[in-house]
Amino acid sequence: GQTFTEFLTQCRLERARIMLKDTDFTLAYICRVLGYRSPTYFYGLFIKHHAMAPLEYRKQNRRQSGAEKSRR
Repeated sequence: GQTFTEFLTQCRLERARIMLKDTDFTLAYICRVLGYRSPTYFYGLFIKHHAMAPLEYRKQNRRQSGAEKSRR
């Protein structure tokens, strides 16, 4: 089983991953939208669950633009 808090954290982090990949929103904005009052807390939580910082995740998982796709 999973506690409600664990479930909520899982949902929030999934939404954070989507927003990091698909938007240019700042980390502070993403934290606020997801209900985290402290970007520092969110940052640590993200690293704990994904073994990398949020902006590193964004850099590695960013959707490619059409120009980048056409070069491959």
